Amino acid sequence: MKTKKLTLHFIRRLIYVLLTVAAYLFQCAFLPRTGFPLPVFFLIPLLISVSLFEHEFSALFFGLLTGALWDLASPVTDGALALIFAFTACLTGLLSHYILRNTLLNTLLLTAIVSIIYSLITELFFASALDFQYFRIIFLNHYLPATALTVIFTVPLYFLIRKTAVYFRGEKLLIEAKHE
Repeated sequence: MKTKKLTLHFIRRLIYVLLTVAAYLFQCAFLPRTGFPLPVFFLIPLLISVSLFEHEFSALFFGLLTGALWDLASPVTDGALALIFAFTACLTGLLSHYILRNTLLNTLLLTAIVSIIYSLITELFFASALDFQYFRIIFLNHYLPATALTVIFTVPLYFLIRKTAVYFRGEKLLIEAKHE
């Protein structure tokens, strides 16, 4: 019985890693080549959704992986996103287990907050936007619509992660999911 439970944990986390790699490839390799005018941060809703269903320690390592992948695609962050996303995932895991309920609305709110924080960090520290007018134009025309698109794509990612967690965790989470 213990071997089966350990195998289910391993398979669930392997699925999360494969989904992360797929989201990374779609966000950083495929989408920019299509000429889509706005970036969509697929890794943020995936990070938030997985962190809501995992404990804080495993969410921390998942956030570290997500941030490290995103750092690979960015020439200017130098590992900062790995630390920021590890902290975000750990905090999200703590919030979901002690304060927040694991609902779609909370996932949408957390995704919007993290996307805006990521946009502000990117704009303030990694872009040379020292002029306030330029900062406002870039933020309103580029990052805010990207955040809205990210929140829209949160819904299918949340339900995919939820189905995976329910399937591999068993009856306990299934009962919690029915009560929402």
